[in-house]
Amino acid sequence: MLDGWIRPEAWIDARRPPVEYVSNAEMEVFRLDFSERQGSRTTVTMHHLIRSSTGIEHFAEVHEYELVPTSSYVDALEAAGLSAEVLPEYMPGRDRLVGVKQAQ
Repeated sequence: MLDGWIRPEAWIDARRPPVEYVSNAEMEVFRLDFSERQGSRTTVTMHHLIRSSTGIEHFAEVHEYELVPTSSYVDALEAAGLSAEVLPEYMPGRDRLVGVKQAQ
């Protein structure tokens, strides 16, 4: 199974999704994301704030992804000797692909 990144035509420049927040009796975690695009290269920066009884911690993650059409994923699976089944829109703007070994 392969989860594709956002399809090029579905990309939204400078998208600012809502703050993600989760808490329990011991801590609270907040995540803010910001995305950018240069050509077909995308960068998603995720900032995390974690508050616990010992204080507040901050860290950031940077993820870089290439915008690739679904047909390129299908071509790669087929080049590996698999047939490709596309499950469209498993997440908004993203497809899931299932590679199936071909019968011999």
